[in-house]
Amino acid sequence: MRAPRALAHATLTTAVTTAALVLSAGIASAGDFGEAELFPNQARPGDAVAVTTDHCQNDTTATGDATSLGAGTFTLRSTSDGRGLIGQFTVPAGTRVGNYGIAVSCATGNRIATGTLRVVQTSSTSTATATTTTSPSGSVSGGVGGSGQDRTALIAGTSAALIAAAAGGVWLIRRRNAGGED
Repeated sequence: MRAPRALAHATLTTAVTTAALVLSAGIASAGDFGEAELFPNQARPGDAVAVTTDHCQNDTTATGDATSLGAGTFTLRSTSDGRGLIGQFTVPAGTRVGNYGIAVSCATGNRIATGTLRVVQTSSTSTATATTTTSPSGSVSGGVGGSGQDRTALIAGTSAALIAAAAGGVWLIRRRNAGGED
């Protein structure tokens, strides 16, 4: 009777130790990422965008990466007050409307700062254009009981797992009570 208890204890200890190691590794690597601020954070093709960050402590330069929208790389240098770094790039003509990730790689320490630029208009012409509005269509996934997707398989799988866990618990309790000893 002692062997199953020892096996269960060893399994639980291993699971807890593994979880602690995985979580601590995730927390340790989370410190390597920071925030890059973009001014403006919404821009049009042809606009200049300034990027600042204070994540690259003790660095006097860093490399910015705006290749996601075709602007290439750019250099960030110390601000006049020495509290951070600042750099600039220009949104290329023909860039499509959307969100684009901008990254800054610090010169030392494998640190990265990121920000998101929203391109709001594909052309910078000043002529008025007609816009049409469309009504929303499709279903909305509103949480519990939402009409978004068919989740029959998910519900069935979850139900089966809960039933199996309940049955296993009942079986263990009955077995323990029937044996009379631990």
